[in-house]
Amino acid sequence: MKSPSTPYLFACIMFKHVEQMRKIAFRIMSRTIGYRNRRKDTGEYIHINDSYPLSDLVELLCFEDLDEARAACRHYNITTKEEVPASGGDAVDIIYWRASDFRESKDPKKGTTLPLKPRKMVRIIETKLNGATRLAVCRGEVSGEGAMLAKRLSSSPK
Repeated sequence: MKSPSTPYLFACIMFKHVEQMRKIAFRIMSRTIGYRNRRKDTGEYIHINDSYPLSDLVELLCFEDLDEARAACRHYNITTKEEVPASGGDAVDIIYWRASDFRESKDPKKGTTLPLKPRKMVRIIETKLNGATRLAVCRGEVSGEGAMLAKRLSSSPK
């Protein structure tokens, strides 16, 4: 979806699946990142690779910004903390997977799972428009390289 060669309309179609894709990614990451390793000398478990920068998650799961990623972490019960790096500098948000227990939010009255609808993806999808109108999109003027096959097929001799 982030690739410049992905046409605008294809990205719009993929947007429908962003919520499900992110939920599955959170579930998998909560189980696999922050794995435990057993020390050979004492036999006790130690956590390795427990932290993950929230800014990396923004890029990986195509969030618009840190606020949207934080909201998603809260929705799925994933622990985030703001920390100042040991080397100094600005505080950064870190995800701690082992301190988290992936859980989908539920409606307190109905008991149904609450969806986490993604925000409009201006940074990822809308920038593909390059100022084109809806009419231009409908006419295929914003297709991009990914839709070149359709042009080649229509221009080939019959």
